[in-house]
Amino acid sequence: MGRAAITAGKKVRFFQADQLIEALYRGLAENTVGKLIEHLLRHDLVVIDDLGFTALDRVAADHLFRFISAAYEQRSVAITTNVEFERWTQFLPDAASATAILDRFLHHCHVIALDEPSWGCWRLLALETRRKLCLSIMELGSRGAGAIRVRRRRRR
Repeated sequence: MGRAAITAGKKVRFFQADQLIEALYRGLAENTVGKLIEHLLRHDLVVIDDLGFTALDRVAADHLFRFISAAYEQRSVAITTNVEFERWTQFLPDAASATAILDRFLHHCHVIALDEPSWGCWRLLALETRRKLCLSIMELGSRGAGAIRVRRRRRR
């Protein structure tokens, strides 16, 4: 999604969730959180990857809320997570924080739920599949094999 936005001429900023939280903490220490958020809002899309991988304390959750609120109906924010919305209280300090963030984030949003292996697992699988495919093509080459199409299948 980020690459497509860049290709379309949009300004995009990508963060691992822990990097964003660290930047917000640094801004808190330097009294520049407001400037950091203003800078982030100059981008057309901010991507936050792996939110929920580590638990957030009250201060981190408050600053994440502050950013999401500032972006609300102003800029696009994409969040990737392995945590279902109902379980956001597992990495946020309480239900009130989870509700406040989700309220602003989910309003006007498109949820894309993937029931597939992670991209990293898929790349490794694809590499092995490509190796096997190349061997198969070399074996079939002298017999005039037709077109071979490999596509990603959903796991059930």
